[in-house]
Amino acid sequence: MAARDGVHASISNVSSFSEGELGYNWLLFGRKWGGPLGTGVSLTYSFVTSADAISYGNQFVTKPAFNSAQKTAATMALNAWSSVADIKFTQVADSKAGAGDIRWLNSNSADHNPTAFAYFPYSGGAEEGDIWIGPNPVYKSPAAGNYAGQTYMHELGHALGLKHPHDGAYWGSKLHDQLKYSVMSYRDHAGDSAEDGVGSGFFPTTPMLDDIAAIQLMYGKNMSFNSGNTTYSWAKDVSIYQTIWDGGGVDTIDAGNQSGSVSINLNAGQFSSIGKTFWNEKAYVNDCLAIAYGCVIENARGSVFDDNLTGNSAANLLSGNAGNDLLVGNNGNDTLNGGVGSDSMNGGAGNDSYYVDSSSDMIIGETSVTGIDTVLSAISYTLGSSSNLENLTLLTGAISGIGNGLSNIITGNAGNNTLNGGAGNDVLIGGAGKDVLTGSAGADRFDFNALSEILSGSSRDVISDFKSVEGDKIDLSTLDANTATVVNEAFSFIGTNAFTHAGQIRFANGILYGNTDADSSAEFEIQLTGVGSLTSSSFLL
Repeated sequence: MAARDGVHASISNVSSFSEGELGYNWLLFGRKWGGPLGTGVSLTYSFVTSADAISYGNQFVTKPAFNSAQKTAATMALNAWSSVADIKFTQVADSKAGAGDIRWLNSNSADHNPTAFAYFPYSGGAEEGDIWIGPNPVYKSPAAGNYAGQTYMHELGHALGLKHPHDGAYWGSKLHDQLKYSVMSYRDHAGDSAEDGVGSGFFPTTPMLDDIAAIQLMYGKNMSFNSGNTTYSWAKDVSIYQTIWDGGGVDTIDAGNQSGSVSINLNAGQFSSIGKTFWNEKAYVNDCLAIAYGCVIENARGSVFDDNLTGNSAANLLSGNAGNDLLVGNNGNDTLNGGVGSDSMNGGAGNDSYYVDSSSDMIIGETSVTGIDTVLSAISYTLGSSSNLENLTLLTGAISGIGNGLSNIITGNAGNNTLNGGAGNDVLIGGAGKDVLTGSAGADRFDFNALSEILSGSSRDVISDFKSVEGDKIDLSTLDANTATVVNEAFSFIGTNAFTHAGQIRFANGILYGNTDADSSAEFEIQLTGVGSLTSSSFLL
């Protein structure tokens, strides 16, 4: 054999294993390049340019050499597999003197029309890892998404140790014997009796769910691929047929530019519907975007149409954009923002945040204690009495915020807000503006956090129902009582007495006065309706 395909020069051995004992055994041939299961490998590849370089199987006859489209498709296939598994490919020259471990060849033999084929990893055979492309003209114009382009990925899968899902004694679910789960399948859809894999109007552009699981089982995962904060988006009005593998970071699937409704499911092993539909020989479909097992994508952004967004166990940010959307967070501390439209939101377990901008927005499913949840509302809002929503924050434009029977934290904005805690031990934070704060039943805390937000005279805040007997408190503990010093000093309560120095608060005629600069006048006032007196126990200082 004058020509070798580089095996002994670059790899110590080809390993074998019992595929029947492993998951995804319907795809595993039982041999791999390099060391034991789960270990990576470095392989070389080459493009055969002359039949003289072939020392076996000359009846195949390599003619002509790969054209530029074929080389591009082969390179895309190499990149597709190495992106998901710990496999490194390096191109080398191909000649009688030596060649790559993976060799790409054209065949003009009538025996190979219309097919293409590849050799599995063996030990010592010159043909191992070689990929022959048949003479059918369709293979000379491969591109992402067409049958020929998928064929190059399929044949390289064989050369790396994957078989057809319908081959052999071991068999998984028949549902998985289709291109949607594996580029190694011959079936365009589940139950396809044709078993030719050529009838679909669009084909996978990456290894699919089961392919990635199987190849990673053999060679390990490529954790450096897309390991930063990656956003996955696509041009509108194009078909999408791929599986996302991502090495880390905080990642987003963004369908904001799509021209129709989308359904995005961030759970590994599940499919999303995005993009233009295509015929799969049974139906028009677009539910062919998957997330690989073991892969975490955190965020999803919908279109301007009616979308379904589903989160996973991570802390998800689900943004519906415009349209009447359904957002489901599942586990994790999620943020759900339906955007414009009448949206339904269910955060599931965890400490979730909901953005509300319309009275038709609905928060559903929060009926049990599954976390501390917060509503951030751009409209006046009441926390439902039957819901387990604990906190409410008013955004710009909202005026009124009302709590429920739980212990709520209700926070105002820069406007003149009316806040009512309802039953429960609540915290009311008016913020800037002339606010009216009502604790209602329970031991409530009226929290003032910035001197700039507490004004005097007609602009002062009002506490409408302060009751010491219920355990209500006025919290000034975060305020600096003396602005002339560099430390944050606490206030002291002096009853009805006149101010004598900075850092004092006094109560007279239903008004709480605060002095921060040592003169005789107050820098802020808080009115307490119906209250005749206060004691030091009325405060948190």
